[in-house]
Amino acid sequence: MTHAKLYRLDGIVLGRRDQGEADRVILLLAPTGRVDLLARGIRKLRSRKAGHLELFCRTTLLVSSVKDSWDIISQAEALAVHAGLRDDFLRGTYARYVAELVLRFFEGETEEELYTLVDVVFDLLEEGSDPERVVRWYEQRLLNLAGFRPEWDRCVGEREGRRCNLPLHPRPEDSQP
Repeated sequence: MTHAKLYRLDGIVLGRRDQGEADRVILLLAPTGRVDLLARGIRKLRSRKAGHLELFCRTTLLVSSVKDSWDIISQAEALAVHAGLRDDFLRGTYARYVAELVLRFFEGETEEELYTLVDVVFDLLEEGSDPERVVRWYEQRLLNLAGFRPEWDRCVGEREGRRCNLPLHPRPEDSQP
């Protein structure tokens, strides 16, 4: 017999995959990190949790901890649905790209700043801001959180076994910086 412990968790649904006939594994970004949770019976027609666990939703969950298995979602309540991201193909594609980058770059523990960043980006994409500019800004912030900060004014490469460290200047033929 397994001992179940309940805990509350806020998170953003980044992905999902089917498990068995009626269950689904939910890929959730929480302030403490990325978590995979099992939602039992969510694919049934009369499921009460299905609408609260759609892609890109910010949701608060009541989760049962299970030893040697996925934790199970007991209750779910959507805080922000982001239906506009699912209705607009272009914005939905950008939102899926945002989620995919998080899933590929980070596994397990993350900082709360990443959770806030993804939440802000989904809000910006839904409210009608220029989606390409929002995603480019997001990519720069994500790379910074992952430890890959670009250098714009100095060369960070090596030449002849030594750090280059020379200043970078725009080429004369470049009309824009």
